[in-house]
Amino acid sequence: MAKIAVLMSAYNGARFIRCQIDSILNQTVADDLHLFIRDDGSTDGTIDEIAATGEVGRKITLIPGKNMGAKCSFLELLLYAKHLPAEFEYFSLADQDDQWDADKLEIALARLVPEQGDIPLLYASDYRPVDADLSPAPARHRTNRKPIGIYNAMIHCIVPGHTYVFNRALLQLVPEPIRAEDVYFHDTLLLNMALICGKLIYDPISHANYRQHGLNQMGVEKSFFRWLAIRLKRVQGGDTRTYARQIRYLYQQFSDRMEPGLKDEIELFMSSQSHVFSRFRYVLGCRFHRHGFFETLGFKILFVLGAFDSTPLPSDGHFGILPGRSTQ
Repeated sequence: MAKIAVLMSAYNGARFIRCQIDSILNQTVADDLHLFIRDDGSTDGTIDEIAATGEVGRKITLIPGKNMGAKCSFLELLLYAKHLPAEFEYFSLADQDDQWDADKLEIALARLVPEQGDIPLLYASDYRPVDADLSPAPARHRTNRKPIGIYNAMIHCIVPGHTYVFNRALLQLVPEPIRAEDVYFHDTLLLNMALICGKLIYDPISHANYRQHGLNQMGVEKSFFRWLAIRLKRVQGGDTRTYARQIRYLYQQFSDRMEPGLKDEIELFMSSQSHVFSRFRYVLGCRFHRHGFFETLGFKILFVLGAFDSTPLPSDGHFGILPGRSTQ
């Protein structure tokens, strides 16, 4: 079997983290995996719960760190993983509060290993929301409405990162150093890189319990109105601008590997932002879309209003993050 590195970011996760660690270390491919946990400056008993497994230094490598937030913590892990020994051919992302089916990684590897190894590959699957007690939780699903492609993945996260398993060829595409302020989230970056430069392998069946407990950094919503309220709050917080900066960043990094239609679309996306009339002309024919009609309409309205401004933030002399160092 291929060697796989599981990358987990932990922060104040003492309540659920043992359940998740146990489900990872009890995978059917457990003999071929190693769990790397970056603690993001926890102040509860998270470190004690990890130590209590008795696997630190054996099946678990604990990476202490200062608090950076989930996005930057996972970006640190990705850059850390780039320098792991070559025996690690595949990588998986893990949230601290989920619970994996025992064959989650085996199923992903069965889809990845037969593929050509030098092509950047990303396996992702549907998700199975549960509540804090692991009972099924209702949620709005988007993954099964339309095919997942670059023109909808560019402007929203279609599949959550906890389902991802990917090869070293995709990991090596992660820019180093990386401008964290130009990345929306680590999983959206990986998904778009795979769609631009390689291949996405999507599994419509879920293989993990995606725990929703009210404190999730990211999650799913039970209703359209809850979804709308959260999205409006995120727009106010600059969410759409971060997505737009990520589109510009992807263009800067990978335009030479983009198919001509996508390259032209991004150039129009960026060049039309200077005036409300040019933004209106752009949305009349833009190819970027979300899964639902009203979600796509919302994107177009927000774009016309200038909410997708992709102007880079001042860097103040720093250029993102490197393993073991934060500039946030």
